[in-house]
Amino acid sequence: MPIFSGLRARLQLFLLLAMLPSLALVLYTTFHSWKLTEAYTRDETTRLVRFAASDYQRLVEGTRHLLGALASVSEVRERRGASCSALFAHFKTGYPHYANLGAIGPDGYIFCSAVPLTERTKAGDRSYFRRAVETRDFAIGDYQIGRITGMPVVVFAYPSFNNAGRLRAVVFAALDLTWLNQLAVRARLPADSTLTLLDDKGTIINRYPEPEKWIGKKYPETQLVQTVLANPGGGTTELTGLDGKERLYTYAPLFDTPRGGRVHITIGVPRDVALSELRQVLARTLGGFALATFFTLVIAGYSGRIFLMRPVKTLIGAAHRLGRGDLRVRTGLARMGGEIGELARTFDEMAESLQAREARAQQAESAVEHLAYHDALTGLPNRLLLLDRLKQAAIEAGRHGRHVAMICLDMDRFKDVNDSLGHGTGDKLLKTVAERLTQCVRPGDTLARLGDDQFGIVLTDIAKPDDIGFVQQKLKQCFTQAFRTDGHDLIVTVSAGISIFPIDGEDPDRLMRNAEAAMYQAAEQGGNNYRFYSSEMSVKTAERLRIETGLHQALEGEKGEFLLHYQPQVSLKTGVATGVEALLRWRHPDLGLVSPATFIPIAEETGQIVPIGEWALRAACVQAKAWHGQGLSLRVSVNLSARQFLDASLVETVKRILAETGVDPRLLGLELTESALIQHDETVSNALHDLKTTGLSIAIDDFGTGYSSLGYLKRLPIDYLKIDQSFVRDIATDKDDATIVVTVIAMAHGLGMKVIAEGVETDEQLQFLREHGCDEVQGFLLARPGSAGEISGFLKEKRHPRFLKIASSPKHRARKTR
Repeated sequence: MPIFSGLRARLQLFLLLAMLPSLALVLYTTFHSWKLTEAYTRDETTRLVRFAASDYQRLVEGTRHLLGALASVSEVRERRGASCSALFAHFKTGYPHYANLGAIGPDGYIFCSAVPLTERTKAGDRSYFRRAVETRDFAIGDYQIGRITGMPVVVFAYPSFNNAGRLRAVVFAALDLTWLNQLAVRARLPADSTLTLLDDKGTIINRYPEPEKWIGKKYPETQLVQTVLANPGGGTTELTGLDGKERLYTYAPLFDTPRGGRVHITIGVPRDVALSELRQVLARTLGGFALATFFTLVIAGYSGRIFLMRPVKTLIGAAHRLGRGDLRVRTGLARMGGEIGELARTFDEMAESLQAREARAQQAESAVEHLAYHDALTGLPNRLLLLDRLKQAAIEAGRHGRHVAMICLDMDRFKDVNDSLGHGTGDKLLKTVAERLTQCVRPGDTLARLGDDQFGIVLTDIAKPDDIGFVQQKLKQCFTQAFRTDGHDLIVTVSAGISIFPIDGEDPDRLMRNAEAAMYQAAEQGGNNYRFYSSEMSVKTAERLRIETGLHQALEGEKGEFLLHYQPQVSLKTGVATGVEALLRWRHPDLGLVSPATFIPIAEETGQIVPIGEWALRAACVQAKAWHGQGLSLRVSVNLSARQFLDASLVETVKRILAETGVDPRLLGLELTESALIQHDETVSNALHDLKTTGLSIAIDDFGTGYSSLGYLKRLPIDYLKIDQSFVRDIATDKDDATIVVTVIAMAHGLGMKVIAEGVETDEQLQFLREHGCDEVQGFLLARPGSAGEISGFLKEKRHPRFLKIASSPKHRARKTR
């Protein structure tokens, strides 16, 4: 009798035969999953390699914008090492992938470093420094070990030139190549995986893990290095790694070096580790199949299809969707038990991890882009983004026959806030001003911070230029109320310049320059002013820029462009010179002798008046010392501006110069204007009392033009009042001027002060002042300003001839008889 002749046996055989397709399906699914896992491992490592390469390129672009911005800050352009290092250290905390940020001077030495320097470090021989200087643009250096950090880095550099085209500094950023190790950690590579950077000579630049064990070693003859170098475009391979372990390697070029070389990145994943989980799944699946075969003999094959094949197909479908790039796919089987549930949970977790990683990459990319186009302090768009918005607005306005306005605003006397209250308060004030300005512009307009205390506004879709007046009034209202900052109620005014598209230009750069030119004109008119651009402003702006640049060069150079002229001050009782007023002059190499009325206001506005004033004070003390050695005990008076009194180091500077020149303090006089007393009463008062303790004399210049109170003068240590020449000019013919001069003389004498009259040009003026008790005079009638050598003869005269003439006149003798 045949073995399977019975119904039972045939049913069993049928069931066994029915299970063969199931067995084949399990084996096929396992094999297919094996290949999918292997392919997925390759795809994942390839995606990670490409992500590293693209991330590097984003870092390069981000670094270009960052260095371009840092190269323009005043701390770099003026090479202020300490403040520059502090600023760069602050920036470095937000960019952990940089090993260091710093700046190199034209002499090749590093003067600014976010990482503290232990010794004076030279970097002028580095390739990135030479390339930046030669190309005058952004440059990338070769791979190197940082001299300051001791870490493997690629250094980027950006040069900073002054307006004359001279190199001021080279700003650099050292990219820490071990930053890729963090990428390996975040990628959650399987155990015993590696991430390696190689150059064309087989030198290991970085390796994860244990970078300190591998960096700097060379393996040019190994199979891995030769494979990578033989395929410069990248690829995958299975071979023995540098440590003798079998891995699945993916490699690709990371970046090219400026010398023509190339740095490659390789990621190695142990094949057994990558497929171990799949082996476990296979073992469990086969075990389950054996049990299923037994129960299948009892249970219908239908239930096997429901409980096994359906979830398997779901997993396969999800794997296909994931392979096609759908990172949102989920199996929906995570709650199932057994191997399928575990596989489903693992699959879902893997898909979720990939989705999160992709999302993080897009956050990171957005942050870099935001930093490149926004101001770090206020969060407003920066100049780069504003110009882009201005360009787009101009294109749109040109299509529809509309106008666009470019407004540049500069906060008046903002430097005074920094000097008197500190930069911290200044930064808070800038943020508060930015917040209020944001409320004053329309939603479609763009408000940006252009740098320092300057803001820019692009007004779009304007029908006609007259419509700008409404916005102008609204902006003025923004500054009617005080700004509460660090317990201070600060009144802020702005100077604004306005250019209009297409009337004043069609390209963004020209519109910006013209608006800035109008802004400078508004500031020169005393601030709190709005000016529309006109073509004449460009010429004035160029002249101002030339003067400002020339002042910088005159201070830094050794050509002796600054000099002092002196105008004698003569006693009306004796006719003998008792002192001189030192008057600053500037001999420009191209413009010749520049009027103080031209360059002094610019020097005060830019802050250059402080070092210029220190030079003038020292030169005057040296001359006073020389005259004293010739037997002339003359008081040399030096003018100080209000800006110099805001410098906290003024008193110490005066004392230091007195000590260094060895001049008797009684031979030095300091003059300040009446307006300086009113603007900064408490600051000036404290400084004057400290200065008075040295023994020098103090005079109020241009008295009568500043409206100061008599009670205020009484509290100050004033020795001389200088009557402004506007009152002296008509004292012989104008009763009002004569009354004012007589009153000032009487008042000053009543307060224990002496009086010096300025601008004396006629004998009648001289005689009037002598008759009414004025102490000293100066003016063209007696002597014009001249160099120390030109007036030396005058200073040695016993009695000026003009006094002899007045004393011998009949009118004068008659007065003496009466």
